[in-house]
Amino acid sequence: MNYAFIDIAQEFQVLSLDKFLKTTGSKVSYIHSTSEVHFYGDFSIFEIFLKEIKKDNPTLVHKEVTEYLFLDNLKELIKVPWVISTSDLLNYKHIESMSMRLMDRSSLIPISGFSRRRIYLLLLNYFQYIIENNNIEGLIVFDTPHSFHSHIFFELCKYKKLKIIKMEYHFHNDYSLILDRDLCPIVPKEYNQNTSISELEKLIPKGLFESVYENSKYLVSFKEKETKAIVKKGIFSTFLLIFKYLDKCAKNLIMGVFPFLFKKEMLHFSSLNNISNRLKYRLVLNGKLYKLVRLNIFYNKIAQKNINIEDKFIFVGLHMQPEKTSQPMGEEYDNQLIMIKILADSAPEGCKIYVKEHPNQFNVKKVPNRHYRDKFFYESLSEIKNVVFVPLEFDSLSLIDKSIMVATVTGTSGWEAITRSKAVLVFGNAYYVGCRAVRKITSVETCKIAIKELLLLKSDDDFRKEIYKYVLYYYENNFLVKSANWHTLFKLNSLSYLSQIDNIVDKLVYFHNKNKI
Repeated sequence: MNYAFIDIAQEFQVLSLDKFLKTTGSKVSYIHSTSEVHFYGDFSIFEIFLKEIKKDNPTLVHKEVTEYLFLDNLKELIKVPWVISTSDLLNYKHIESMSMRLMDRSSLIPISGFSRRRIYLLLLNYFQYIIENNNIEGLIVFDTPHSFHSHIFFELCKYKKLKIIKMEYHFHNDYSLILDRDLCPIVPKEYNQNTSISELEKLIPKGLFESVYENSKYLVSFKEKETKAIVKKGIFSTFLLIFKYLDKCAKNLIMGVFPFLFKKEMLHFSSLNNISNRLKYRLVLNGKLYKLVRLNIFYNKIAQKNINIEDKFIFVGLHMQPEKTSQPMGEEYDNQLIMIKILADSAPEGCKIYVKEHPNQFNVKKVPNRHYRDKFFYESLSEIKNVVFVPLEFDSLSLIDKSIMVATVTGTSGWEAITRSKAVLVFGNAYYVGCRAVRKITSVETCKIAIKELLLLKSDDDFRKEIYKYVLYYYENNFLVKSANWHTLFKLNSLSYLSQIDNIVDKLVYFHNKNKI
């Protein structure tokens, strides 16, 4: 089979793909990788890998990420023969919509929709040409593609029904997802329906069983860092936020004036603005940072101080944006205003919607976040009578425990909820959506039905059974791999680095052989 590999940015990916190619005798005709500056691990391993592939396939097309990020490079795509038709443009409208939204990550200074569409059209045509001209049959990715250019390539492959193998994270300790599709499969209603909990427990391998209710090492560490960064609502909160702003501004200016003292940067936050001067880049960051801090101050003001967790409520923990968990995994619900409006219109009488902003949304190191929230967002939702904003410092687990259920686009709060015997409404392609203690929402009507059904789950055993069925179904169908899926997480796994890579290769080979049938 002839493959494309995109978003290659980590050593383990290269080692896995090298072994996969040697095991299966497959061919690769297109590779899209990061630059050396942003590569995780030993970059020389990738260079050797690339050199060996070019020996076997001299026509291999290899592109670095910078060739798709900056306008000076993108204009070269006009030289590619035009292969897109009018019917293609209409059929690909869903790709156009999301890719143009994803461009917010790379344009700190907003650019017009017309200009974005021009970039999209050039990339769309180029990728279709690459796929057709090289007879690409399959695609392997180690993460849901979430840059605007990678998303276009990925969605084109899906539309053309190419064979896809995708790795994705899971918060089971030691395990990741690996799929032969994009969307996570739903566990069939009849699957092990009459099997008892004790019987299900015996069917799940010991290590996997133990990880189900075990706190994720990575998640615990990540949440500790997020919590420390929160500026609590109070008399001095505005002062503290202004101090953080001034501190970060000063650091940005130093990095702009003396760039030679710091690690080389890609300046990807403003790549579509064609900013190459580091000082200008840092000045633009400071301007957007000011607006982000002001928004943090505004949120602290509108968040209700005295939250009554004895009220009847559905808890919504907002996603930090931009992140792949909402764009593109949130699909049409990447704008979370729609999710909250549907919940407010679907909730049982007397039920409130408690909305808590993500603690990292106002992080001064994540300036592109400014594009994804504004006063209009919060003020619009404040007009809905049963919507209540919760202070950033309020404990999310307490909110989960006291809620009637949890709603999220694809967030980890959903996994935390079902493992704490709370049902979940999801609006995107969450990694746990397959569990039948979860329902995928597409409208007010489906939301009302889902709430009614999920409220029938009463006991801890009801939830435990659904979680065990989900885990067992994914295990039996080879959707779980005992491995990390990010370079820095391999050391947290109970297996050695090379053993984890062997496990990844085994799954890649399994799905490769399955796709050939």
